[in-house]
Amino acid sequence: MKGILLVIIALYTANISAQLSKKDKPEFEQIGFVKNGAYEVVTLLKSVVNETDCYYFSFKDFKYQLLDESEIFHFCDEGGDLDYLFNEVAKGFSSKESQRFDVADGTVNFLYTAGSVKFFYTDEMGIESESSWITKKKWAALFGRTYNKSDFE
Repeated sequence: MKGILLVIIALYTANISAQLSKKDKPEFEQIGFVKNGAYEVVTLLKSVVNETDCYYFSFKDFKYQLLDESEIFHFCDEGGDLDYLFNEVAKGFSSKESQRFDVADGTVNFLYTAGSVKFFYTDEMGIESESSWITKKKWAALFGRTYNKSDFE
């Protein structure tokens, strides 16, 4: 009886250890950020996940001014997606047409006015968050680029 009990405990312990495994914490590289005054309001981070570049937009949610909330959305680059996002939003500064992009965990809508852009992120549960207004120069800085007027024509 004691032998059967020891075998059951050994199998149970082996099963638990097979379910748990240590994973390395992903490393993030900051690509760029946007500040309004002393506050960092949007940060673009990069991490490699399963040998794929994934980009994370972390931003202060300005939808409710009295709450200090932050949000994050991300996507994994499948062949130039980051450059595509930069270029399409940059073109929108001229056309002023709102744009919508699907990301891994929701949708992002961009709205333009007077040389600035604001994005609205809606997560999979339908909860919407919004960024502060971002100028052309700050949009370029967010992507780690130097402002070039020709990018926004």
